[in-house]
Amino acid sequence: VGTARKAFEDGNLDQVRDLYGKVTSADTKRQIRELMPLTDAKVQKAVQGDPALGAILLSAADPEALKKLDLKKAFGRKKDDVVAAALVAIGGKKSAGDEAPVDRDTQRDTDLFNLLARQISKETWNDSGKGIGETKRGLGPRVCAGLWATGGYDEICALIERGVDTTVAAQSKTAGGIGVYSDFVQPLQHLIQGELRDTGKLGTAEARGWDEERLQRVKGAQKIFTTLKDQRKAVTVTSWNEVTNSELIGEFKKNPGTIWGFEDIRMPYVQAAHETDAGIKPIRMMELWEAAEPVLSSWAYEALLKDPDKEIKKVVDAALKTVTKAMDTKEKFAEVKRDKDKFLAEFEKDATAFLKELVGQVPKGTFGREAQDTKGKSRPYVEGRTDDRALIGVSDISGIHSNKFMTSFACKAGLWWAKQEKKPVYYCLDGIKMEDVTDYKKVKNKTIETFLADGGAIQSKEQPHREVVTMKEMREVLRNWDELKNTVKLVEKGAILKGDELEKKVAKWKSDMEAGNKDAGRTPAPPRVQLTKELAALDPKLMERLDKSARKKGEKEADMDARDIARKAGYLAKMANTRPEYALKYLMAKCPVLVEYELIPNKLPEAAAKFGKLAATDPPPKKSELDKAGAALVAQIKECPPVFRQPLAQAMVSHPLLEYNKKLNKVAGNA
Repeated sequence: VGTARKAFEDGNLDQVRDLYGKVTSADTKRQIRELMPLTDAKVQKAVQGDPALGAILLSAADPEALKKLDLKKAFGRKKDDVVAAALVAIGGKKSAGDEAPVDRDTQRDTDLFNLLARQISKETWNDSGKGIGETKRGLGPRVCAGLWATGGYDEICALIERGVDTTVAAQSKTAGGIGVYSDFVQPLQHLIQGELRDTGKLGTAEARGWDEERLQRVKGAQKIFTTLKDQRKAVTVTSWNEVTNSELIGEFKKNPGTIWGFEDIRMPYVQAAHETDAGIKPIRMMELWEAAEPVLSSWAYEALLKDPDKEIKKVVDAALKTVTKAMDTKEKFAEVKRDKDKFLAEFEKDATAFLKELVGQVPKGTFGREAQDTKGKSRPYVEGRTDDRALIGVSDISGIHSNKFMTSFACKAGLWWAKQEKKPVYYCLDGIKMEDVTDYKKVKNKTIETFLADGGAIQSKEQPHREVVTMKEMREVLRNWDELKNTVKLVEKGAILKGDELEKKVAKWKSDMEAGNKDAGRTPAPPRVQLTKELAALDPKLMERLDKSARKKGEKEADMDARDIARKAGYLAKMANTRPEYALKYLMAKCPVLVEYELIPNKLPEAAAKFGKLAATDPPPKKSELDKAGAALVAQIKECPPVFRQPLAQAMVSHPLLEYNKKLNKVAGNA
């Protein structure tokens, strides 16, 4: 306390704040805090520049004394920042319960919380009024997450009644923490879904056997569900009976499949499905993740592409061992333990089929590989990590988090696996704001722009764009609705959308997404110099052509072209080895930038299409006609940079009935 007093007298209030955080004695905390009265002009000025200091002082203030202080006058334009920080701090303190007096340094004073909550406008609570892509304070989700974790159920209900939106998330600034899942502080309505099944057990013999903490948590959840329902603010069902009696579960029993959507939101339906006779199998990608995650590092994905059969068996065998051990320890397998052998058999079958489909997808995962220009360098925004997941990848250079990029890539592949296996995908739309889906590219572009301006993957300690997997999945569904509509069943509060209602909604969402994409324009790109080695590997003179283009188009456009070349060239080369039947279609539809920069001759797609059409003719054409078309195609392939010649020859010249293949492949491969 003496050290703190001296620091305060010297004007070192940040040192006083740090001392407060280090001590554990409640009495010492109080004495240090009382050295800094909020009525002191020097303290008020310090708080304006240090909201963390304000959080300490306001979150432990006497509410009666605080009523006499004009916070707007004391903190000026920083008032909302200071009060918001205090509310987050109070929300994270344990409930005082019936204790008196309240130790506000360590306990939550409900009167103080409510007093400060009224100082914040509903617009500020809900982050409304900010532009797309701007960093938001995330006050609502942060405070509600803290209150949920510390038993502040009454305070949460009061916030709901005040109009605080409990359906929004906030980006997490830390790895993990209260209410954090997949790098986001989850909306309150997501967090409470884990208790929905137990709310249906209140009053039963089972509930009477629960410990006091669990009982109070479930009762608290029930109170929140009731408030949401009464206030007409619930975006989900609010009772367990609504889940078990839903159309989704009824249809699942007849036609089992997988259940998708935000993790916490879909969880009650997953639990209910697992409890049915049809549900002893993986029902969500999270349950197949023991097989999927090991192949999502850059080196493992490349190995998977090179030898799929060998790698798939190895990965699935290892995953089976992991799942067998996890049956008794991981909650996600709790409902299937009653028939472990059946689940494991289904897991092996589904995991194998999924990995085969992942291999068969256009290999966009190549964009997640380690960048040649940053070999061995860790991403500055990943603290304490030196493994493959922390190394700078090509996607990181372009402003997209490698890990999240690969995760979303795998989950989108899951949709096509479901289609291939004729498994329905029951997609829960609850909690998904479709404007977030349709405007997603705007948000993505803004985040990437900010990240690159801050130094990008080489210097920035800020996070790049982190793909929101659910948003990416929904966009994949909308883009490919004609192909996926017989697989994907869109569900709202347990009811399956169908008929005119379904088609009208999907049509509007697709239209809105196309408009949003158009408004967003091209995604910002890093300076092309950061991809020097990637581009030189394609053609040593490519950078010269890009520099020339920059003088015509502008630097930013040339940088975007460079990024697109690196990405599409990688996709095309890998695709030629893994999905040759798609290579020509991809080349013609998606790769004009490769033609523009002379990496692909402009006559190659036409020559490949002509040869492919002749090769597929039944009966076969004259050998002279085929030779002529084949020679024309080889001539075009020979004009490509060496890196493209062999894979394009394999993709476009292969046909099991043609002896001429060997000659063509040899010429193209050795050209």
